[in-house]
Amino acid sequence: MRTNLKIARAAAWCAAIFLILSFGVLGWNHRPISPQLTPQELVDNSLAPHEQSNMIGGVTSLFGVKDSGTKDDDGKPVYDFTERADYVDRMLMKWLKSETSTEKLYKNNGKWNPIRRKQQLELMEEIWNESASSVPNNGKGIIAGGLGGAGKSYTLESIVKVDPSEYFTINPDLIKEKMAAKDMIPNRDPKLTPMELSPLAHAEASEMAYELAIRAYREKKNVVWDITMSSEASVANDRVKLMREAGYGEINAVFVDVTVEKSIRQARTRWENGLIAFAEDVGYGGRFLPSGAADENLPTPGAPWRSKNREVFEAVKTLFDGYKVYDNEIDDHSTLVESKGDW
Repeated sequence: MRTNLKIARAAAWCAAIFLILSFGVLGWNHRPISPQLTPQELVDNSLAPHEQSNMIGGVTSLFGVKDSGTKDDDGKPVYDFTERADYVDRMLMKWLKSETSTEKLYKNNGKWNPIRRKQQLELMEEIWNESASSVPNNGKGIIAGGLGGAGKSYTLESIVKVDPSEYFTINPDLIKEKMAAKDMIPNRDPKLTPMELSPLAHAEASEMAYELAIRAYREKKNVVWDITMSSEASVANDRVKLMREAGYGEINAVFVDVTVEKSIRQARTRWENGLIAFAEDVGYGGRFLPSGAADENLPTPGAPWRSKNREVFEAVKTLFDGYKVYDNEIDDHSTLVESKGDW
């Protein structure tokens, strides 16, 4: 028995060493190998990221998704995602409190390990070439704020008529999608999709977003920041102040206002649609909004606003040359409720 166990452990460690030597093929989104791992855990942690395609075969093949037995108005099956939602939420809340974020896995003494840093630089260069290199250098900035699922992108392009080719849009969530495509999201659980696990890479994606922004500021590229406006400092100091110091002569804002309840519903729909697409081998799964994140958006008791994010906007709106506030609570209907300036 002991001899068999030793052989199993030796085989597992040989496999692990092979994976390390073969990082160029397999990627480096794996958790650091621990001597305490069992042979099966070594396999799960090393090979699981490449088994996502095994989940393809209909949305009900995904863990925790069931066919409800009913159809919607268009005759399409209605699925029950309750079990999966509960599981994803529970796991994310656990992992976000532990040592599994990419910062904790790949950063030491404030520095990313060389292999991870190389991946970041290559990804940022790809994003720049695709989305920023041809953008005009007019020194114009727009900060789009609002809860997730409020409809910021739709409002900017379809209502405000901002031409996306005229601005470099910076959004950590879009960077996480790029990371998923490059196998950079830690696969803590093979039952989950890369984008369900993307909160584990949020801090890293935000860091890359700032690096891209600083590069854009140096060239005075027209920039759109797509953010939630979660704090005054993140708007006033981390964005407006830096753009002013870089010589930006026009900085406007768009805030899209919805209730926290609608944001949760929209995020849930986006997540479910992402899973359905993933089961059809399209994309990397929908982003999941952990319950704790939604709680952080609730307004201060007694405040006249729908969300903490709207409170932040109200506190910083005088910093902008112009702004527009839209009410998107009613589906497919944006109402301009406040504005400043002519832009």
